[in-house]
Amino acid sequence: MATPTTHTDKVLDLVGKASVLRPRDLDAHGIPRTYLSRLLAAGKLNRIGRGLYALPDSGVSEHRPLAEACTHVPKGVICLLSVLRFHELTTHAPSEVWLAIGEKDWRPHVDYPPLRIARFSSAALEYGIEKH
Repeated sequence: MATPTTHTDKVLDLVGKASVLRPRDLDAHGIPRTYLSRLLAAGKLNRIGRGLYALPDSGVSEHRPLAEACTHVPKGVICLLSVLRFHELTTHAPSEVWLAIGEKDWRPHVDYPPLRIARFSSAALEYGIEKH
């Protein structure tokens, strides 16, 4: 695939790689946030939640709420029932995304997806993390 040259191509490439994009993700690449509204109006992006954008043909998977939760709470770690379901170690599908945060971190206020917050010590929070 060719290297993206225009800001539009770069935004579409970023959202294609990450599946979910936040406006602040553009800052590191020097892309003005106005490109999100332009691509939204052109039908090249969908707004899937407050401050979250995805490609129109990306579809909805059972793991999308996990990606959205991680996007809203970048320091959070998917844990307990949610991670068991992700790795197909249980058939139970939790109605909330179980998310671990540090003992002293601010509790996130997110409309969607519904979160079940667990507080972990810094050692427990960092142990055995896998990035997907």
